[in-house]
Amino acid sequence: MKEAADANVPVSTPLTRPATLIGAPERARHKRLARPEALFPDGRRNSRGYELGHAETLEKLLQARDFASATAASLISGQGVKHGSREAKSPIDGKLIGTVFNAMPADARAAIEAGREGFHRWGRTEASHRAALLRAAADKLEARTGRLVALLQREAGKTLDDCIAEIREAVDFLRYYADEAERVMGAPIALPGPTGEDNRLLYRPRGVIVAIAPWNFPLAIFLGQVAAALAAGNTVVAKPAEQPPHIGLLAVE
Repeated sequence: MKEAADANVPVSTPLTRPATLIGAPERARHKRLARPEALFPDGRRNSRGYELGHAETLEKLLQARDFASATAASLISGQGVKHGSREAKSPIDGKLIGTVFNAMPADARAAIEAGREGFHRWGRTEASHRAALLRAAADKLEARTGRLVALLQREAGKTLDDCIAEIREAVDFLRYYADEAERVMGAPIALPGPTGEDNRLLYRPRGVIVAIAPWNFPLAIFLGQVAAALAAGNTVVAKPAEQPPHIGLLAVE
């Protein structure tokens, strides 16, 4: 503040307690400062954050982690496909995470065929309905934060703050692409043209999209690809990286 360098201002002025200046508690919050969930100017709801420096918040988050053993298998039209299995171990300490069932080339072909069949219905689904489902998925993802943190730590070797950042990014992807689907594909876009002509731009889905995620962002980039394709009306065959299959499966579920 400029008063701090003004010799004519008494020392007591810059040392005045903020509570004295604010007065009543209802005056403490500036009306033009948005709350965290309303941070984005376009109205999209922000993902849930955690203040890890707050002891009570940190303790609740740590207690919510679910380190139960897990089983990962490919899903085709909601049905599990199980062939030869292998043990999944943590890159942190080598402890057992769970079991992973392999997929075969025939399973990949079956998944693509299932995507082709599902595309006929999903591609004709209203953009607003697709968006609503993606937003619901974002809410469910936040509700499973404890389980996701546990898997991101044990299967991907991430720190606690990296886990929270990745979950938030995945949630933001789902809500962002939901909004974009409604904006771009909700209704035909009128284009300028000569008098008497009606020119409109329509975006249409393409078909089956294959999404392959990297190991270092097994949740956020995995779901970012999937959400973008689904929002546009495509069906998706999603393959998580080899190292964190349980995270990919939980995201799909």
